[in-house]
Amino acid sequence: MRLAFAEASISLFLSGYQFPDLTPPHPAGEWDADWLVVIGKIHSNGRTGEFRDPCLTAFEAGELGRWLRVISQSGRGDDRRSVTSLDFTEPELAFECALLSDDDAVIRVVFSGGAAHPEDGVGGAGEEARVVTVQMSLADIGLAADEWERECARYPARSTDAAP
Repeated sequence: MRLAFAEASISLFLSGYQFPDLTPPHPAGEWDADWLVVIGKIHSNGRTGEFRDPCLTAFEAGELGRWLRVISQSGRGDDRRSVTSLDFTEPELAFECALLSDDDAVIRVVFSGGAAHPEDGVGGAGEEARVVTVQMSLADIGLAADEWERECARYPARSTDAAP
């Protein structure tokens, strides 16, 4: 999935389960079978980097797709000042969105921990968060949602208690 505007772009991909050998369905309450490795490529403010981290469960990845879909279908009559956010069990990724017009939205992606500054080859719990902002048309956000949903379809939740 790619979110891009002017000099900033964010690409996120799923590369597989963190523990691919766990046999589904996994017992209730055990999320180990559902952790997905996310590859992120970030370009902003002249800095480019890439991270690879098991920071989303299969359920959370699907939740991100649904969140993007809702934003893409927002528009006329919605409160332009409304801000919606989405965060996850692991703090490496968080999203927030503000609608600007009937056709555009601003999405801020907050990268923390090892995802915050991958271009430096460092990162961890003490690293300062990095925020990348993109303004996109609702149609382009819908295309990003389509792309992300295709990624997620390859990695369904395997535990019987996938939702947090």
